[in-house]
Amino acid sequence: MGPSISKGECPKTINTKSPFDAAAYMGTWYEAKADFFFSGPCTTATYALKDNGDVEVKNRGWFWWFFLSYFTLTGSAGCPAGDAGKCWVGFNPDTSKLIPTTGIANYNVLDTDYLNYTFIYGCMDTTFGKYETGWILTRDKTPSEAQVNAWEKDYMALMPDFKGKMT
Repeated sequence: MGPSISKGECPKTINTKSPFDAAAYMGTWYEAKADFFFSGPCTTATYALKDNGDVEVKNRGWFWWFFLSYFTLTGSAGCPAGDAGKCWVGFNPDTSKLIPTTGIANYNVLDTDYLNYTFIYGCMDTTFGKYETGWILTRDKTPSEAQVNAWEKDYMALMPDFKGKMT
């Protein structure tokens, strides 16, 4: 699956989870569906609060093209308390620096119940149109297909103009 680039511009306003409880969000999430180039079987995202107030992000997935093994990418996220559900994620090798939290957030928590699911949306305007990413993550490693399909309908109700194809 490749990136989802479509005509148009990113939404100017994205309704996110409010209030957002960053501490309750921490821990491991399993990818149930996604439209993102760094997706593969057994993909996880693990979040942990850092001493400087940012969030450590560890994305891990199994990729055949990476010597049939797991690959982990570590970065940081800034999720200011005043920006409910809006985070700025970066994968700079120097993870000791604070993440700038200005401009359009690239990790928007649309909804979560913290215990079962989270819906995430990102968008970036490019010369060719808007580049959208979306994820449905769960705390359960193997949720039922019926539950994932129900969550996908809920996701699309929140983002009806999302042009991505979650797999």
